[in-house]
Amino acid sequence: MPSINAVWLPAVVSLPQPNENAPVMVIDDVGRLDDGQQIALFNAINERAIVANSCVIAAGNTAPRDLPLRPELTSRLGSGLVFQLLPLTDAEKALALNAHALSRGFKLSADVSGYLLRHSRRDMASLIAMLDALDQYSLETGREITVPLLKQLSQPALI
Repeated sequence: MPSINAVWLPAVVSLPQPNENAPVMVIDDVGRLDDGQQIALFNAINERAIVANSCVIAAGNTAPRDLPLRPELTSRLGSGLVFQLLPLTDAEKALALNAHALSRGFKLSADVSGYLLRHSRRDMASLIAMLDALDQYSLETGREITVPLLKQLSQPALI
């Protein structure tokens, strides 16, 4: 997989000059940009529009047209691809866990994925980390991945 040289910038920091070296610029929380930052982002979008293999990715808590931004920046952001990201349902999380398990070389039973979804933190990063830890624990103990093994892994260490 090729690596991507990118710069990620939360809205609270100063934006780089439009000719920043990274071909990908990611701006989070664009609705929080002040007037000067909005102008800098507008200029960065214009600069990257003429440079091959470069782009700006902007994130906000609503569609560009509904953000409190300068009209010209709203227009620029709205002229690109706009996506709404929704949280995964439990069924979609289970599918993602199953796909991750298969990528690691094992099949995840519905019992184990169901237990993870009921008894673990529900964000995907935590679920994947728990699944990775379960896989490692299974390899270390030589035991099959089951709910009892998951329960054993989840218990606090006894001192």
